[in-house]
Amino acid sequence: MVMESSGKGPKQLHILIVGAGLGGIMLGVMLEHANISYQILERCSDIRPQGSAISIGPTVMRVMAQLGLMEELLRESKPIRRLRFFNKMDVDLDPNQHDGEADMMFCEERYGHAIRVIPRSILYRILLSHIPPDKIHFNKRVIRTQEHDPDGNGNSNGFMSCFCEDGSEYRGSILVGADGTYSTIRQELFQRLQASGEVEIDEAAVLPPHQHCFAGITEPLDTEEFEALGEEYGEFQVLRGRDQTHSLWLMPLTNYRIAWTLFCHLPEDIVQEYKTMHEHSWHSSLHSSQEKPTREQRPWHRLSKKIFDRAHATLDNVRSVPIPYSNAGGVFGDLLDKTHPNQISKVTTDQGVYCRWYYHRTVLMGDACHKSLPYGGQGANQAILDAIFLASQLYTIDSSTREATTAEATLPTRSDFLAAFELYYRERSRTASVATRGSNWFDHIIGGHGFGSRVLGYWFFRFLPRKLFFLVTDRFFRVRPLLPFLPSVSDTGCISPASYPLC
Repeated sequence: MVMESSGKGPKQLHILIVGAGLGGIMLGVMLEHANISYQILERCSDIRPQGSAISIGPTVMRVMAQLGLMEELLRESKPIRRLRFFNKMDVDLDPNQHDGEADMMFCEERYGHAIRVIPRSILYRILLSHIPPDKIHFNKRVIRTQEHDPDGNGNSNGFMSCFCEDGSEYRGSILVGADGTYSTIRQELFQRLQASGEVEIDEAAVLPPHQHCFAGITEPLDTEEFEALGEEYGEFQVLRGRDQTHSLWLMPLTNYRIAWTLFCHLPEDIVQEYKTMHEHSWHSSLHSSQEKPTREQRPWHRLSKKIFDRAHATLDNVRSVPIPYSNAGGVFGDLLDKTHPNQISKVTTDQGVYCRWYYHRTVLMGDACHKSLPYGGQGANQAILDAIFLASQLYTIDSSTREATTAEATLPTRSDFLAAFELYYRERSRTASVATRGSNWFDHIIGGHGFGSRVLGYWFFRFLPRKLFFLVTDRFFRVRPLLPFLPSVSDTGCISPASYPLC
């Protein structure tokens, strides 16, 4: 809600979401179904999905069905039956001689749905079709936030304000920071926490970079050369560089296309340079009354050219690598040539979980509070899970206040939100931590450095006991919640989903 001069907040529960990434848009779709008022503020002029494709797992499929998205999702995505691993990426690679294989059909049999791959842009298009255009505001770069507490006791007439670069102000009952890795909302939140003595300065620092990725989606390829792409189920093909500093993922899509991602591990000198520069900048910003630097002025961006140049050199070096999907001796350079420049993204990834996700009327979600390496779609699935649990908590609050009959109880208090945020944090931080550790473990198997990683990969693909494997995967995929405000959807997996008090 835009407020020009009035000193009052919204007259109903109203959610301000900063960031139109996957988590923010998913939360908007869920609030739309819950009939809860909301607005999404996006700093860019349009939606610009980063990365090529998203892997959607069983954890979120029932909610997709509840939201009426399943038909489009199944039509636009490709299910995965297995993963094949090639340990040495070079011109002598034999597409028929892989070094490891993992059967992925257990997801459908055990948890009810296969892992499915869908272009990120198509998933965004599907989700945006379920949000009224007037509820997303573009070119709204939030530069400052403020909590208003007129009575000084956190009662129901408190609210949050977002001040944008263009001079506009938006007010809401709470503020949801879904603005990604370099979250402005997280920085504001941690500055307040640090000022109150609730966290240490170092707990608020941005997570250090881990990898630089190039990702793209090809145009439709030759149906005879890439015959395997026409099959109902596809496979992940993973090729690790001979020097173990990079790996290449090939993922099948509908319409005879391939989504590819090249992961380049950042050398230790760049990581250390980043840590040193960012530590100085972050400590200065917490103790300075001067205007905060723009994203382009932060230390991380001073290193971006060096990182990009090294990663781009790797991209050029792998052009001659054979690709197993081709039955005519095709190489990765062929896929690059079939990828429009506008379809190539450059993304730097990091990993970790922040110690605090909320403060008073502000709460974080997605990459703003936890980051997983992008193996198996963990980042996307964890952001959707955030939206599910947060929307469920907000629905519970909204239902309680709508049932109230007294005038002073028409809006939730700060205490109501804090209790809901704590439940959200307790549930989601555990699962997000498991996902982060799991993606880090998988990174050692697929793209790790040194002798230890080679041994771990060899053991994983050849000797890992099936029972131990399922013990690990059950921790991920038993998390299959439902939204409490929509009709239930049956679960078809042979492993029952975990139960939740609010879902």
